[in-house]
Amino acid sequence: AREVREAIPRPAPETLTAFGAALEVEGRVTAEREGTAAGARYFRDAAALSPDVAFRSRMWKNVNRLELVGRPAPELAVSEFAGAAPATLAALRGRPVLLYFWSAACGDCRASAPTLARLSETFAPRGLAIVAPPRLYGPGRDGAPATPADEKAAIAAALATTYRGVSGLAAPLDTE
Repeated sequence: AREVREAIPRPAPETLTAFGAALEVEGRVTAEREGTAAGARYFRDAAALSPDVAFRSRMWKNVNRLELVGRPAPELAVSEFAGAAPATLAALRGRPVLLYFWSAACGDCRASAPTLARLSETFAPRGLAIVAPPRLYGPGRDGAPATPADEKAAIAAALATTYRGVSGLAAPLDTE
């Protein structure tokens, strides 16, 4: 991982995926060897290496994985949403809650939809709430600009088609 990072000191769009993968490996090794605080610091610093929104999100995903897994989730600031109106996490306290972070353009996310539907069908009667915050990225297909309204429409379409098996799925929207 270090060799890739040294070979790509400032990533260009065509090397951003490999660069991000190398940083993820190196950051996870850092967290394992030096502790979660050092790993989270590594990923925070890495997020500043590119202005690309998807790249920054990838690095912040790792910060969240290190700092939030197994702890109470911080409240989500919701000003807009797609799908069902999301309940506050405080209102859901005491119930099992699955926070599913996704993107309408993510193939792995789409592939997870049947699993989410099965989880919902099996565990919603026992209190499971699924809150699925996507994020607004800005660029649309082929790097063309996408307005927040365009992205919200794509998210609503994904909820109505790909995620139709997850009843009442709430998707609070975020830009960071």
